[in-house]
Amino acid sequence: SFMRSPLAKRDLASPENTMTIKLLQLNIEHGKRIETIVDYIRSGSFDIVCLQEVTSGKFSPMGINTYEVLRNKTELDGQLAPYVGFRGDVSSFFANATLWKRSYSLISSQVIWLKRYEEMTSVQMDFRKSPRSALAILFAIGEKKLMVVNTHLAWGPTPDDRVYQKNQAEKLYQWIKTHRQDPFVLTGDFNLNPHTFTVGRLSSLGNNLTKRFKITNTLNPRTHRVKALFPSGLPVDYIIADERLTIKKFFVEEKVDLSDHLGLIVEFSL
Repeated sequence: SFMRSPLAKRDLASPENTMTIKLLQLNIEHGKRIETIVDYIRSGSFDIVCLQEVTSGKFSPMGINTYEVLRNKTELDGQLAPYVGFRGDVSSFFANATLWKRSYSLISSQVIWLKRYEEMTSVQMDFRKSPRSALAILFAIGEKKLMVVNTHLAWGPTPDDRVYQKNQAEKLYQWIKTHRQDPFVLTGDFNLNPHTFTVGRLSSLGNNLTKRFKITNTLNPRTHRVKALFPSGLPVDYIIADERLTIKKFFVEEKVDLSDHLGLIVEFSL
């Protein structure tokens, strides 16, 4: 369960008792462009960074621990949540990871299992059947609290939801529904289009910015291997923000090739 610890009182960030937070959501495609991602995070002055397809060892195209590279070179704090391992090799994993500014205090964290952890004997996974999870972190930011949930939902052969995708996403929906005493942001690669039942269900928890801002594509046409998807593309990455948060800016990073997905950036006040 979510464990809470007492918070020391801190000075507020502004006289209006509000502060602006800048968040990046990105599927990093196993970290194939890790140095570009590091430079982008550093230059973007992000407060929170939510990443999927964070890999290490046998699952990494370069055989490196992309999480350690990102955390060390961006000088951010972070937490890793592996959901796939490699049998007999603890250094190889497939994971979600959340990074944050060191001035933020971590109150608690939890991995929400949508499909239980497994160790593989091959890097060639069936992504329809592979494990899935979400990483939920509760922060203290000044005297306020914010919960950030970062997930990579199950893949399907098309962007329309299957029963297994609905069942896994329902676990996430129920968890957030019962843990939203504090304002939250849900981010991730959902692998689904905005019109599916699953996206609608999760959107009912808050403000789906991908839908609200009428984003029609979050895949990178220059680097994505499925060229048949373009030029139209698909919106499969999402940020769903608590209604208690004030959205100041939201956009898709279309100019920089960070991965086969495009980054989503939101600025909001807490």
